[in-house]
Amino acid sequence: MNLTSSRFNEFFRAIHNQNPFPWQQHLLDKVLANGWPECLNVPTGCGKTAVLDVAMFALACQSSKDGIRTAPRRIALVVDRRIVVDEAFQRARRIRKALTEAGEGILHEVAEALLALGGESPLEVAQLRGGIYREDRWARTPVQPTILCSTVDQVGSRLLFRGYGLSTSTWPIHAGLLGNDTLIVLDEAHCSEPFRQTVQRIARFRTVGRSAAGAPFGFVTMTATPRAEDQPFALSGADWDNPVLARRLTARKSATCQTCGAKDEEIAKAALEQMQPMLKPGSTVLAVVNRVSTARTLCETIRRRRVTRGRDRSADR
Repeated sequence: MNLTSSRFNEFFRAIHNQNPFPWQQHLLDKVLANGWPECLNVPTGCGKTAVLDVAMFALACQSSKDGIRTAPRRIALVVDRRIVVDEAFQRARRIRKALTEAGEGILHEVAEALLALGGESPLEVAQLRGGIYREDRWARTPVQPTILCSTVDQVGSRLLFRGYGLSTSTWPIHAGLLGNDTLIVLDEAHCSEPFRQTVQRIARFRTVGRSAAGAPFGFVTMTATPRAEDQPFALSGADWDNPVLARRLTARKSATCQTCGAKDEEIAKAALEQMQPMLKPGSTVLAVVNRVSTARTLCETIRRRRVTRGRDRSADR
């Protein structure tokens, strides 16, 4: 096998039927040359979940060559938003499906490289969040290449030997799996500062034991608002020149400020006044408020005024 960074475009297109953005290719080059950066400064809408593709391809590249492996077997994409976890999990499933069904070509080569690490399949994927059936198949063996899409509390509790919903006998198993041979990528890191600090301390503790942990471990934050002390990996001129990214990065985002009362009914009335001109046949308007009670009041207000006949699905609620 001859898996190199130059074939990432071929791999990416075989799965997603499109070329990677320049920053995604540059990130892979950096990972293979110097390891993962501590911070990714990538704006929303620029394909941040492609870190999953980068991580798996980097692992396959190192697996297909002799030498020290610095790419972890497991990647955990962590974000404190269930809906984002669900979307990332769909991408992970797409990658897994492409690899497990690969017959020939680049996908077959990557699948064979991942299988050489000793797992039962080229790639296992799992979704760790509340409100769904818990699937622990990913934790059956430490050699299985795995993508985990999780909320902060699920990964955090496991790292600290208190895994939610787990028996006391499995606490150390999950802690060991996530604390070794794992890359943890924290998306929207500015919203999860306590978790960022916790994982950084765990990474430090791995180096001060009686014997240093041999398996690779990494922690990467992703945020559009990095801290002053960070030296983040960021978009380059090639990204701004990319026609698809350029449209997203330069799109107009207008805002107005309107003062209203603090009661739910007053906020709902003001929000509805702002939404009314935007409501057109075939269009969808999203209203974001900061309290559940306000959201319910706005929903009831819209229903009473028969503004829309749209569906009210549990996922939307």
